[in-house]
Amino acid sequence: MEPSIKFNSGIDGVKKLCIILALMLIMLMTTSIIHAQNEFIINLGDKIILGPQDKLVIEVYGEDRVSIAYLQSPEIAVELVEFLQSSFQGLVTLRLVNTSNVTTIKYEILFYSLKPFNLTIAEISINEGKRILGSYVCPANVTLKLSMSLALRQEARARRSNLAIPVSFWSVDPWKIAVYCVFIPLFGVTAILDLKDMKRRKAGRWGLNDSIALMLRYMFYAFLLSFIAVAVGTLGIFIYSSLTASSVDLKLGDFLISFLLFSGLAISYGIAKWRGWYELIDEED
Repeated sequence: MEPSIKFNSGIDGVKKLCIILALMLIMLMTTSIIHAQNEFIINLGDKIILGPQDKLVIEVYGEDRVSIAYLQSPEIAVELVEFLQSSFQGLVTLRLVNTSNVTTIKYEILFYSLKPFNLTIAEISINEGKRILGSYVCPANVTLKLSMSLALRQEARARRSNLAIPVSFWSVDPWKIAVYCVFIPLFGVTAILDLKDMKRRKAGRWGLNDSIALMLRYMFYAFLLSFIAVAVGTLGIFIYSSLTASSVDLKLGDFLISFLLFSGLAISYGIAKWRGWYELIDEED
């Protein structure tokens, strides 16, 4: 009876040992899963300001492959290069594009590896060269979340906006047409009153050429002031759009029409003066 009892006791010990080993394995797997679900967060607190030609570079070095995940963004161009030989090397490059309507962009990149890996974050500028923002070590089997805020340098934004002023050569602003509605009637009424006075004071010598010359002079002054007003308004719109970096449609059609009308009257007025049509008008009574 004693050998039987000893044999059964040995079997029970092996069962207990197997159960203990199984529990330890389950606990190890559970701990590994929980550990893998942890996140290691790197938050670059300072806003990273980049120029149009600048870039943010993230260098990745690891003993094993590092998985890199990121979302596509219309404001950020991302380039990823990976090498896996005796060790893993990765290079993530970020550039800012299409940021005319955005001031600050928040962006995240995820990294994961079964073995530890290193991150080096640097800003590369054409004017200032390479500037290291930080170096980090991430433990194995942990997801690393890199969070950052990117912004385009203000002077670069303003310079690009100033060069993007839309120009329309054949469009017309209604308010510039209203300028002629002010000056032409004003000088026209003055010309008619002056014409009546000239006919009365210079009766017998006044002819059709004199009437045409007098009306031509007043219309020349009317179109001269109208052209100056249109030119000043066009220049003011251009200066306002340049200083405020706002998208204002610069219409040059009315400016060109005003210049052609004024040039035609100026030539006609010069020919009439050269032909001596203003001798009677300008003579003293």
